[in-house]
Amino acid sequence: VSTQSTWGLFYQRMEEGKKNEEDKSLSLIPKPVAEEDKPTSYRWVQVKCKGELPTPRSSHICVVINDSTILLQGGCDNYRDFGDAYTLDIRNMKWKRQWKLENGIGNPFVGHEAIILHQGHKNLCEHVVLFGGWDGRAYSNKIVLFDTRFFEVVSPDEKWQKVVPSARKGHTFTYSPYDEKAYLIGGWNPLDWSYNSTYFSEVWSLNSEWKWEKEVIIDSPPCPRRGHSCIYSSFPVPCLLVFGGVHGYNKFINDIYFLDLEKKKWKKVMPTGSSPPPIAWHSATLLKKEMYVIGGMYSAEEYSNEVYILKLDTFTWSK
Repeated sequence: VSTQSTWGLFYQRMEEGKKNEEDKSLSLIPKPVAEEDKPTSYRWVQVKCKGELPTPRSSHICVVINDSTILLQGGCDNYRDFGDAYTLDIRNMKWKRQWKLENGIGNPFVGHEAIILHQGHKNLCEHVVLFGGWDGRAYSNKIVLFDTRFFEVVSPDEKWQKVVPSARKGHTFTYSPYDEKAYLIGGWNPLDWSYNSTYFSEVWSLNSEWKWEKEVIIDSPPCPRRGHSCIYSSFPVPCLLVFGGVHGYNKFINDIYFLDLEKKKWKKVMPTGSSPPPIAWHSATLLKKEMYVIGGMYSAEEYSNEVYILKLDTFTWSK
């Protein structure tokens, strides 16, 4: 199912018998929330957008590139794959099609992943790094860079491609400020898949010198998966949290693995509370010490519009 709707999940603190006065005018740009003012209620608001709206799609990338702009690129609907790109200015909720970016990338991209490198990174700043996906002809293991200041594609240097992970889509590509690496976990390539394959249970990293490295991780890794989520957290230690996805052809899962980036060690987490059912193709977002899991699919025919929260200090789920 593809859609072009834009939604915002707003959180607010409620006083007994009285609504917060700030509720009268909502903004997508959040105000700072003190630790003691944790949200106690949530509500969805459908946001009305203007400008050059993207066509309905799924399996695209969506990256926050600065304080006021979101980049959307690629994806597919039931009939077509897309290589176009749009930006959304959240100050006025206006979409704009980025023709330069579309022409520079050329081929469609579906099931790829991307990260943003901000100022302070050793080699590049304000660049989006895109990896993998289906490019309209084959599964990809190439890097594409584009500069968000000018919305121009930067041609990748061939030397970056000497040692690379296998081609795939449905993976996660997560930036860690702790060691300035982007971590590649999981994915899927039906042309290169078997239940005995180890490709998609490996952890690869791309460092600040643009070199790929297959990480040596101790203890048992998560099973190979796609459509999962992966977030970086500095609490309780610098780590990656991998949740859910699909194993093999159709086994939906809801396990959680914790990758300690200091010790390079996997640990399976056994949280308490109301955990989500097995789910894939959801989104996961870190807010303070909580991971928000939104939407996804429970099966090939059942979709979710629910929100689950995992407290990282107690590893407790709530719905």
